[in-house]
Amino acid sequence: MNILILRPDHIGDMLLTTPLLSLLRKSFPGWHITIVSSSWALPVLEYNPNIDEIVVCDYPWLARGRKASWIQFIQTVVDLRLKKYDIVFNLRKAAKAASIARAINGKQIWGFDVGKSAWAHTNKITYRTDCHIADLYLEFAYGAGAKSEKNEGLQLFLQEEDFKSLGEILEIPDKYVVLAPGAGYPEKLWVNEHWAKTGDWIMNELKTPVIITGSKQEGLLSKSITDQMNKKPVDATGKLSVRQLASLIKNAQYVVSVDSAAMHIASAVKTPVVALFGPTNPVHWGPYPNGRANQVLSKVKEFKLGRGSTNKSGGMDLLTVEDVRSSIKILCEAENSG
Repeated sequence: MNILILRPDHIGDMLLTTPLLSLLRKSFPGWHITIVSSSWALPVLEYNPNIDEIVVCDYPWLARGRKASWIQFIQTVVDLRLKKYDIVFNLRKAAKAASIARAINGKQIWGFDVGKSAWAHTNKITYRTDCHIADLYLEFAYGAGAKSEKNEGLQLFLQEEDFKSLGEILEIPDKYVVLAPGAGYPEKLWVNEHWAKTGDWIMNELKTPVIITGSKQEGLLSKSITDQMNKKPVDATGKLSVRQLASLIKNAQYVVSVDSAAMHIASAVKTPVVALFGPTNPVHWGPYPNGRANQVLSKVKEFKLGRGSTNKSGGMDLLTVEDVRSSIKILCEAENSG
C-alpha cells in the first residue's frame, strides 16, 4: 500500500501527528508512508523511522509571512496526483485542504466529517473536541484497520549534534527554566508584564536561571518582557533552530509556555510544562501526556467547535501571575516527590 499523509502545517501540528505515524508503522510495516510537510515543520521529522518519504510543500496561506511559491505548490499537487496513492489521509478540516486532497485523488481519501470539507472525502472520521487531537488522528489508522499498539506519545528524534550546536550558540546554565511567551496568533499571548514578574520570581525566589525563547519575528515581544524584568534572563530569541530549541527544552527543569510549538516540543522531549491557555481548548490542544507533572491553566469554560473560545477577550487576561506561580509550585512539588 502506498499512502500519503497531508500535514503541510505548523511545527506543533506536525508533532501532534507523530503518534499516528508510529501506529501506522507498527500496524502496517509493509506500507510505504509518504508525508507532506511544510519547510518550517520539516526539522521535527528528521531521523523519524516511521516515514519512508517526505514531500516538502508550503501551502501559501499557511506561511505566516514566509515566502511560499504558488507555482511550486501547484506543481507539487500535480506531481502527487500522478503517483496514484492508495490512501490519502487529510488531517486538516479546512475546505482548501480538502480540495487539495480531492485534487490528488487517491483511491481512498480519508478526512474529517465537518461540513466545509466532508464532500471531498470518501472515508470520514467524526471530528470531536472531547479528546486530544493527537488521539483523534489515531482514528485514521484504526479506520484503515490498525490494531491498538503502545502509544509512545509525541516523538522528536534528537541527535548529539543538536545538543553540541546549541552549546556553541548559548552559554547555558546547568539548571534553568525556559519561558516561551510567543505564539502564532496574538489572542494566545499573555500580558508582557505578567511574564516579566513571573521570570523575576523564578530567578529571585526559586533561584533558577531563566532562558527566554522565541522566533526572530518575536524579538520585540521578548525585548518588551526582558526590559520590564529586574534581573535579566538569557535571551535566546531568534538565535536557535527548531532542533536547537528542542535540545534546550529537553534539558530544562520545566517550561512555561502558551499554546505554541514550544509546549508541544516539551511534550515530545519529556520535559514538564506549565501551559497557559485562553482561546483554545486544552482538552483538545493541551500538552500531550508524557509522564511528567504537566500543569494546564485555563479559565475559559466553553469553546467553539474549531479554534476559538466563547469568551470575548479570548481568556488569556483571566490568568494572573499568582495562578502561574501556584502551578509552578505544584509542578515542582510533584516532580521532586516522584
